Amino acid sequence: MIALALRRCSLDTASREALREFARLSRLRFDKGVSGYLEVLVAENELFAAELAAVSLQADRYTQLINVYQSMGGGWVDIATSTAPAPQDLDKLN
Repeated sequence: MIALALRRCSLDTASREALREFARLSRLRFDKGVSGYLEVLVAENELFAAELAAVSLQADRYTQLINVYQSMGGGWVDIATSTAPAPQDLDKLN
């Protein structure tokens, strides 16, 4: 399962790199007058969708990691902070 996730991540990265190159080349073609602006818009739209999907995937991974941490007993820092004695004011010590 981890190997599948790593493979998907590498494929997503390669896909985004290819779409970045497509966007760059379509902008260059437009600047040189070879193609219309619609090609640039399509390329940038595809790149935006891929980057948005990558951010969503990364957010899902972080959420899963947090869920694993919590299921293994995470959250003890919050309990320790609430039961710890309050720090003393340095002005009162002098």
